[in-house]
Parts: sequence; structure tokens; C-alpha cells
Amino acid sequence: MNRDHGLTSYIKSCLDSGMTYTQVVFRLAVESGYALPVAHRIVDDVTNELCGSGENESPSRAEQEQSFPDIRSTENVIDLGDRKAQIAFEQHLPRVVLLDNFLSHDECDRLCAAATGFTPSNVMEKDGNERSHAVRNSDSAGISATADIVSIVERRINKLTGWPITHGEAMQIQRYGPDQRYVPHYDFYLPDSVQYEPLM
Repeated sequence: MNRDHGLTSYIKSCLDSGMTYTQVVFRLAVESGYALPVAHRIVDDVTNELCGSGENESPSRAEQEQSFPDIRSTENVIDLGDRKAQIAFEQHLPRVVLLDNFLSHDECDRLCAAATGFTPSNVMEKDGNERSHAVRNSDSAGISATADIVSIVERRINKLTGWPITHGEAMQIQRYGPDQRYVPHYDFYLPDSVQYEPLM
């Protein structure tokens, strides 16, 4: 693949700064407008070239991400260690992957059983107070982090994404009964809101 030296230098500087292969690919896609498959090929090309020439000590993509599955595989099965999930749907822009069999029916039942103390779902306002809102009227309940099923789910998410378990949010269940809904809406925290600093 032909490319200018500036792009090679840019990718090298990203890798040298500690960015992962995936982060560099998404930066090329988002900031430079490359289609994801093209961004993948460019970063593959550069990392292979740099590693082959000995110019760069940055690990190859395979070395960086060997700890979690590559969903770009030609196979539609992802080995999560204790379970095999199937890719039911994949979209590149934006990146969306739908997995089947991530949890067994029994594990789904255990998750639901672990959720207790359901309360109406609220939205958080700028002043930090929670209020009911027409965009979402489900019921929600937290799940204790000590529940066995939580550690199972977290390990699989970590295996799939490589995202540290410590970076995840507390698990919760959303329950929708008759006439309950989740209407598309924007979720964000304003920098001057009281909850921005502790959450961000």
C-alpha cells in the first residue's frame, strides 16, 4: 500500500506514545476520515514494516492484542475461554458487533435473580438531582459485585475487549414492563454540572 512518509511517522509516534493498535486505527478513521478496513490495512502495514526493520520497539498488533479475540477473523465464533460466542451481526461504521451465546439461559436467569430492589429509572439533572423523565420509565436494580455471575460476565467482557475489569461500571439490570419504554435521547454531563468531576 502506498502512503506518504508523514503518515508512517504519525503512526509510529502514536504507537511510541503507548497507544494500542486499535486506538491508532480508530484515530485514523475518526480524525483522518479513513474507512475502518483501510485504516486497519495502513496500521498493519506500518507496524509490520517498523517491526521488520527494527526501527520500532512497539509490539506488533498480534503481540499487543493476543490476550483478547480478534473479531475480524473469518470465523464467526469467538472463544471467550469458558464459552464460545457467535457473531450474529457485524457493522464497520459505526463499529457494532452483535454476539449470540455470550451468556447461557441459566446465566441470564442468575443475573435476573441477582437483581433485587428495583426502583424507577431516573435521569440526572444538571443540579445533581435525579428525576423521572418521559424518555425512560423502566425499573432498574443493581447487582452486588460479589455475586458469582458478575465475575463471570466481567471476565468475558475483559476477554472480548481487553478493557480492564477495574474500569467497568457497577452492573445493573433494566426491567421493562408493559408500556415502559426507552426513547432515543442524548446522555451527557455538562462540564459545569455537579456530577461531572466525580464521574469523569
